[in-house]
Amino acid sequence: MFEDEANTFLTALDSAMSLTAIALRHRELRAEVREILARKRNPFFAPDAPYRDAQIAQHLVPLFEKVLDQEETHRKLHRLIGGDMFLRGFQHLPPDHEARRLGPDDVDDAIAYNMPLQLDSRVFRDTQAQLVLAASLPWVASVNIDELYLPAEVQARLGPPCHPDDMLDQLDDFTEYTLQSRPARREATPGRNEPCSCGSGKKYKRCCGAGEAAP
Repeated sequence: MFEDEANTFLTALDSAMSLTAIALRHRELRAEVREILARKRNPFFAPDAPYRDAQIAQHLVPLFEKVLDQEETHRKLHRLIGGDMFLRGFQHLPPDHEARRLGPDDVDDAIAYNMPLQLDSRVFRDTQAQLVLAASLPWVASVNIDELYLPAEVQARLGPPCHPDDMLDQLDDFTEYTLQSRPARREATPGRNEPCSCGSGKKYKRCCGAGEAAP
């Protein structure tokens, strides 16, 4: 799919993320995955690609290549982000409270690594969330599925991870974004004496091109 069918930002993100996770999980496949990510044969990744969101995806692929090249660095970054996210929950406490003296490294691993996965974000619109997602891959790809959840006592303090209404809002937004992100090539402007591309049946110069100066 990455080479032949990744013609929207979402399919590019899904394909690049899946390939990277496979390479992180199965080291014997890393060389093959690196080759696929590097050659970018799909027209979607051409420098002058006429697809919507193509420029965003072109910056995304090198990000996942860096994850493979700097796996341990991204794992540390992931833990740092998660520890900081957890400690923000203590900001309402008095400045002299002992919890306010904790640093990201003091947060338990099970909590620190899981916090970024709790982000209530529309990753398909949020550049920062995409960066966090990439940084999380080395850890996510290395653990068992039961480790992808916060400890029960911590989750109880934080409350439900997602309210049904919030999920419906995200699904509605996702649907709208998907419709907007369908592949669309830029249509060439018709000649002044050619039929207008809007379908009116008029010549371009007497329709959408009215008022444009003749070349």
